[in-house]
Amino acid sequence: MKKSTEMWQELDAVKAEMEVLRNEGKIEEAHAKIAEIKNLQKEIEVQEALEEDELKNFKGDYIMTKDTQNIKEPKNMGEVKEMSGQLFKNAVMPHEQMAEKLKDNTHNDVDLGKLVSGVMTGNWSNATRERDYLNAIESTGDGKVLIPQRLSASIFDTARAKSAIFGKVPALQLTNGNLTVAKVAKDPKAYFVAEGEAIPFSDVTFAPVKLKSKILAMLVPVSEVLLKDGQNVGEALHMAMAGALAEAMDNALLYGDGDGTDEASAPKGILTYPDINKATFTDSLKYTDLVKGVKPVAKANLTATDAIMPTDEYYDLLSSTNANGDFLAPPKALEGVELDGSNNVGDGQAVVLDRNAVVVGVSPYLMFERGYTSDQFQKLQKTFRLYMGVDIALVNPNGVTHIAKDGVSLVTAQPKKSKKPIVETLKDFSK
Repeated sequence: MKKSTEMWQELDAVKAEMEVLRNEGKIEEAHAKIAEIKNLQKEIEVQEALEEDELKNFKGDYIMTKDTQNIKEPKNMGEVKEMSGQLFKNAVMPHEQMAEKLKDNTHNDVDLGKLVSGVMTGNWSNATRERDYLNAIESTGDGKVLIPQRLSASIFDTARAKSAIFGKVPALQLTNGNLTVAKVAKDPKAYFVAEGEAIPFSDVTFAPVKLKSKILAMLVPVSEVLLKDGQNVGEALHMAMAGALAEAMDNALLYGDGDGTDEASAPKGILTYPDINKATFTDSLKYTDLVKGVKPVAKANLTATDAIMPTDEYYDLLSSTNANGDFLAPPKALEGVELDGSNNVGDGQAVVLDRNAVVVGVSPYLMFERGYTSDQFQKLQKTFRLYMGVDIALVNPNGVTHIAKDGVSLVTAQPKKSKKPIVETLKDFSK
């Protein structure tokens, strides 16, 4: 948490103390708090100026954007709601392309394969544009390289297309590693009132939720022969990275084991929240079971847009028949609900969601870094690691229903993570 944020919280606490003293009739003691409040306000101004100056002059690894200095942490819920509205205007919605929404048109001609090969081997003979790009971003020569924003976005887009979940929810750019959005805490109420009559206050309807960058990383061993002679290194890397990101993000969206705090190293999965909707089924998953998941979403005046289940159960459902052998059609209650299967949904369960109830944050850049492993010389391999910042926020728990088979718990239902090394994928693509 920023120091200025802590100071704002301290200021709010002092103001609350002053109000309590006033209500208790302790006027002199309340008046004494005014000087403390004024001092805090001056200190906050100085601290915010320091933080803004630090942000403007930041020379970090992969946070390189002209807009960074314009982002600041909200001080109250009014600013949270205003910021959320602006953010969602720029969100990449389902079926949209992140690359098409970027304003950055620089370095469009950089080839991923040539960039990686040049950094890994030091040979730039056929990679003039990529070498010029590296010089343009003032690389320190330590092996850490930003993948250009539009190229990074293209990898994100492929990952979202490969995903059954990541690609279905709005995506926001974590330009400075953090964003705050508004979460629905309680539905507002409307009242009929006569002219001149005061409108009753609703309870607080929004609460702030912070998206804070969590590092998602992968280690990629790649053969020296492929780097030297491979004609489609860029395509192979692109597809391998996108596939790994899709799998990791789908799994994190559902089962991420973070606790939702700033200090957590992983996101908090939407199925781990206790206040989402729950439904159960017996035997095999049927259309009527999915309707059970749609109902509570509709009762909250939301719209169920997607139902995702394990791949096997998805195809079993699509091929289900009646007593006469005729294929069953989805009931009218599932009209407008997009059904899909995913290997990242554990057996014996499904999830129904309003895709606007969930949001993901991704850093606008991917970074790769040259590295080493103990046996890479023996195996004629080189290694690099790829990483990015991501986070997940559940902005309306009423928009998610977890459907589980009787006796299946969230822990036992989680799918096993793939252990297939990315180098095998690269070999497949290089044939």
